[in-house]
Amino acid sequence: MSAFIVNDKTLNRILTFLGNWDFGGNAETKKAFWALAKNVEDDATHEQILNSIGVILNDLNREAVSQRYKEDKHKSDYFYTAEKCDIKQAYMHLCCLTYQCCEGNIPNTKIYKLLERMEKHLEHAICWKECKGLEWEAKE
Repeated sequence: MSAFIVNDKTLNRILTFLGNWDFGGNAETKKAFWALAKNVEDDATHEQILNSIGVILNDLNREAVSQRYKEDKHKSDYFYTAEKCDIKQAYMHLCCLTYQCCEGNIPNTKIYKLLERMEKHLEHAICWKECKGLEWEAKE
């Protein structure tokens, strides 16, 4: 398996969607997502909070790649910019990020486990949205 550092657009799309989503009504996961931004001022804007979370996710991805290739991936100068993104795009981008972070001891971290939980919530929401309104009939 090869690993790479996802681009800023990927992170921006994930963060824009998650920053405006109710996490399928799961308050615990929503709280855990927002808690990632623990080093922001009390009066921080929505964008500043998402930027803080983006830096953390970018650092996690860089650490995974560093562990994979046994080389130091210097911290980036990531800066959040809103990107339009629907739920399916957000899911695909989040899956990509999670996959690229699946190196070394990263899958054992709380942040990685949170990414996996968010993937599951998105999967459920997509399936529910796709199936909603369909009539299930028994076949004879």
